[in-house]
Order: sequence, then structure tokens, then C-alpha cells
Amino acid sequence: MCGAATKPLAAPGLTLNDEAHLNAVADPAGGSYYIESLTASLAREAWKLFQRIEASGGYTQALSAGWLGEEIAKTRAAREKAVSSRRKALVGVNNYPDLIGKPLDVAPNPETAAPFPQFRLAEPFEKIRERTARNAGETGHTPKILLLKRGDVKMRTARANFALNFLGCAGFDIAESEEYAGIDADLLVLCSSDPEYLQFAEEVCATTKIPVIVAGNPKDQIDALKAAGVQGFIHVASDAVETLTYWQDRLGVKSL
Repeated sequence: MCGAATKPLAAPGLTLNDEAHLNAVADPAGGSYYIESLTASLAREAWKLFQRIEASGGYTQALSAGWLGEEIAKTRAAREKAVSSRRKALVGVNNYPDLIGKPLDVAPNPETAAPFPQFRLAEPFEKIRERTARNAGETGHTPKILLLKRGDVKMRTARANFALNFLGCAGFDIAESEEYAGIDADLLVLCSSDPEYLQFAEEVCATTKIPVIVAGNPKDQIDALKAAGVQGFIHVASDAVETLTYWQDRLGVKSL
């Protein structure tokens, strides 16, 4: 009938409500503002660096003056620290390691005539894993780590998972249990909640000669836990390369 309003038809497979939502997206790329802003910021900072290099007489002069090398060294050190402390994750390297996989044969970085040597952020962890594997091949022994869980279910599970990922990056053999009597292990990791750690540590440290460490950083109890016999702590602020290397030394893993 002339003049009568017609009801819009929905596209096949869509309801009218779905159509309304789709039509409301006037600018599907609107969410790209963040990327565009980040790109513009990077471009501005890069342009400043180019201008500084040009003002110093060009790349060769900037290199000879030393400041360019210093800036690159700072960037490299910051990136290496972020990986070593696990603030930057390299999946399978410094987090979520393959606990049963063998280390890959990685070719050394090629020699280069460039003023700055090539490097891989994964290299320190690769060397740690290779050290454990080579020691196992020569001695037939891989350090065994027992994650000893007790108390608050949520906290002990979370801390056991953290310890598994952290210590697994060294290629150690890792097991979980709620008991430790009669279990063959080279290192015990207590996994519990902060309020329960002191009593837990006093019991375990008094009945075993195996080194005991704590998964977590209970700051108010550090001294008391050390007095009870705890020999270390692993937590989100730990430097993984330093800590794993330390325990390789303590557990008798031969150096490369």
C-alpha cells in the first residue's frame, strides 16, 4: 500500500537486532587509533635520533664519538634484563618450557664485521638448558626438584605452577607432591601461602638435609624463614638467569 512504512528485512542468517549493531559501527577501523598513535610516537623518536646523528656529522662520526654505541648498549641491556627477569616472555625459553624436550642444536652467532655483535635474547637460557643436558649426558644425572605443596589450595597451586615454569627453564626433572618422606630429590621447593610458610619450613628443614627454598616472597618472614633453614626464594622479581645458574652450581651441574 502506497505510503505505508516497510519493515526492513534482515540479511540472511542475521536478526534485525544484529543488523542494528552492525550498522552502528560507522568506523570499523576506529580501534586502530592506538596503533596509529604508537606508530607516530615511534616515528617522532626515530626522527630525533636521525637528526642527532646528522648534527654530529653522520653515522661514522656518531659511532666514533661513542655515544651511539652507548645508546645501543643501553637498549640491549634493558632487553636482556627484561628477558632474564621474565618481564618479557619468550614462550618455551624463559616461560612455559617444554619439560621433556631436548635442547635444540643452535648455531653460534656468525662473525660479522659490523661494529655491534649479533645476539639472541634467548641465548642465556639456551646455555643454561644445554649445561643441564650435557651434565646429564656425562654423569647420567639430572637434578631432581620436588615441589612440595601444602595448605591453601589456591596459593599452593599457583606457586607450584610458577615454580614449575621457573625451574623448568633449566631443564631440571620436576615432580609435585604433598609428601616428601622417602622421595629422592636434590632440591625441595615449598609451595604454600605466606601465613603458612614459617611453620611449614620449620617442619621440613628440621627433617631433611636437602636444600629447601620457598616459592614466593613473604617479606615479613624472610629472616625467620632463613633462620629456620630456608636457603632461597623464587618469585616474580627474581632474575631467572642468575637464580638458575646459582642452583646449577649448588647442585653440582658441570659448567660448559
